[in-house]
Amino acid sequence: MAQSIYEPLNHEHSNAIRLAKLSYNPHPEIAFVRCSLFRTDLSSGRPYSEALSYTWGPPSPVRDISVNGSYLSIRENLYDFLYTNQQDQEFCENTDLFIDQICINQTDIRERNHQVAQMAQVYQIAKEVIIWLGAESEDSVLFMNTFRQWKDLDFPIRDGMLLAEMIASQRYWQRLWIMQEVLLAREVIIFWGRSSLAWNDLFQILDSRRSKTPLDDRIQHLWLGRRGKDLWGGEGYKWDWAAAVSYAKGSQCEDKRDKIFGLLGLIDPELAISPDYSKSVRDIFLEILLKQTDFWGEHTVTEYRHLANLWATELGLLTKIL
Repeated sequence: MAQSIYEPLNHEHSNAIRLAKLSYNPHPEIAFVRCSLFRTDLSSGRPYSEALSYTWGPPSPVRDISVNGSYLSIRENLYDFLYTNQQDQEFCENTDLFIDQICINQTDIRERNHQVAQMAQVYQIAKEVIIWLGAESEDSVLFMNTFRQWKDLDFPIRDGMLLAEMIASQRYWQRLWIMQEVLLAREVIIFWGRSSLAWNDLFQILDSRRSKTPLDDRIQHLWLGRRGKDLWGGEGYKWDWAAAVSYAKGSQCEDKRDKIFGLLGLIDPELAISPDYSKSVRDIFLEILLKQTDFWGEHTVTEYRHLANLWATELGLLTKIL
C-alpha cells in the first residue's frame, strides 16, 4: 500500500521532503480523514507553515485514512489530531504540515535514513511547530476553562498549581525527539483537543508551581533553551554527546536507535553521524563513542567511562566499561 502512496524522493542529491495538506470536512459525524501529499525542497530555505511534534503512542489500535487516494494506517493519537483539525476550514486551507508518520515512507529504510538526517532543518524551517498533547477530554476542557479563569483573576496560586500538574503530566514531555523539535523551532504553539495555548503561557503556568518535579525541570529547560540559545554553551545548541546523553537520560522513544538519531540536530557537526536504521543499536553506540573520544583526546579516560556506561544503560546494552 505504501508504494502506491509515495513517489520516490531523490536520496542522493536532494533535500526533498513531503508535506501534507489536510482536506476540510465540516461534518464531525464523518470520521474518515483525507489528505494529500506534495513534495518540496528544503534547500530553497522558504518556510512552510507547520511541523507537528507529537507522540506516536501505542502501535494499536490504528485508524485508516486516505492519503493521495490510497489507504494508510496511522496510530490513534495522530488520527485524533487530524480528525480534530479537519473541521477547521482556515487551518486546512492555509496549513502545509510535516508529519513524520505520513510524510515519510516508514517501510523504506533508505528513505527513513535520508529523512531523519534532515529533521533538524525540517523543524528549523517551519514557520511554527505545533505541539499536540492529545484529543479533547475532560482534562483538556477543565484545563482550558481553569486557564482562562486563572489569567483573568490575577494568577491565583492554587489554580496555577493545578494547571501545572495537568499539563506536566502529559506523556508528550517524556519523548526524546521533542528536544530538537522544540529547541530548533522558530515559533511554538500547543494544541490540546480543540484549544490552543501559547508557549509563553506554558512557562507562566509552570512558574507558579511551588514544588518542582523532574518533568517540570525538563519543560523549563526547553523554555530556557529557546530563550537563550547558548544555555548549554557552544554555538546555538551544538552539544557534544556527553551533554546530550546527560540531558536526554530517561527520555523515551520506541526505537532505541532514536536515542542517538533523535539528538543529531543538537550535536556539534564534528561529532555527527549519518542515520542508518540497518545498523544495530550496539554498532551505532560504538560509532558515536569513538567520535566523542577522538573529540576529547587521550586525557579523558574518566569522561569516556562515564559516557560509555551511561549510554550503554540508556540503550539497553550489556556493555560495561570498567
